[in-house]
Formats: sequence, structure tokens, C-alpha cells
Amino acid sequence: MDTSQPILLQLIRATLSTFPALQLAIQQGMGGNQAKEKEQWMANVIHDFILENKPNLVSTDEMTDYVAEILDNEFDTVVEDGSISAMSRNLGHLCRLDLDGRQDEMNQQLTILLAQKQNMQSIFPLQASTQTSPNISASNPTTSASLGRSRQQQQQSNDMEVENNPNTPDPDGWTVVNNRPSNNRKRQQ
Repeated sequence: MDTSQPILLQLIRATLSTFPALQLAIQQGMGGNQAKEKEQWMANVIHDFILENKPNLVSTDEMTDYVAEILDNEFDTVVEDGSISAMSRNLGHLCRLDLDGRQDEMNQQLTILLAQKQNMQSIFPLQASTQTSPNISASNPTTSASLGRSRQQQQQSNDMEVENNPNTPDPDGWTVVNNRPSNNRKRQQ
């Protein structure tokens, strides 16, 4: 816990570090090589956005739109599961605590968020693109093996869907195009 930073900024950073959509986007390489720096920048601009609107609270809708725009622009990520609204409500609650000067409750929230961050890191270990995380296999080989199997099963299921329905529009009207050669095809030489 860095006590040189305002508690609200620390809470925003901790909130972003426990936001699954953002952490998965970073883990998948969205945001490029500087994704972690962008996450820190994102916390700073959200903090500034909140401070610019003090003493009024930023509405959940405004915060949701603001965060969604940052995710789209900086991480090429669109989140449609409602989790941005939930996170924005949480940020609104943290802002109210800050406005009311309820430091003890803010410190409690920070402790909770930091514990959740530890949990998130065990669930979604951040890996460099060329490294693997030794913590997964060393700490829980059963979980690692079952995650590997479920990912493999999901990939096989996705491959079968693409093979059975090539270039067909989904319910939203988007057409999925798969440019990978099928394993069944032989390359012509």
C-alpha cells in the first residue's frame, strides 16, 4: 500500500486490478506491450475525472461511458456483460466515502480490494507473452491440468463450430471469418 498516493487513487487502482474484463484484456495482450502502464494511466485519468466533478458525484452512467471509452480506445476491448456498470457503481460508492471523509471505511475497502487482487492473480495469472507462470503448475497441478483440458475442449468446440458454419452470420449480424487452414487440408506444393 503506497501511502504517498491519495487513498481514492489507491482504491481506483485496486478496483481496476480486480476488474476481470480489464485483467483478461491485459493478459491477452490487448493494449500492447505497455498495457500495465496503460492500466496505471487509466486509474489516474479516472481519478482526475472524479476530482474535476467534485463536489458532485459522477453518475454511474457517466462513469460507465467513460470507462467503456477508455477500454475501447486503449485496450481494443468492448465489454457487454454489465460489469463496467457494476464497477462504476463501486467507484461511486468509493467517491461517496471520500466526500464524506470516511477514511476508516476507505481503508477497509482498500484491504478488501487488495485481498481480491491476490485472488485474481491466482485465478488469472498475468504472463508475459514468452513466459509461463510457474505458480500455476507448482501450486496447484490439478487446477492447471483441468484448466488446460477445459481450454483444449473449448478450442475443439470452437473449431467444430467454425468448420460446421463457415462464414455464417451470428445473431447480431456479424460474420465470423476464419483464415486459418484446417488441419485436414494438405498444403499444395
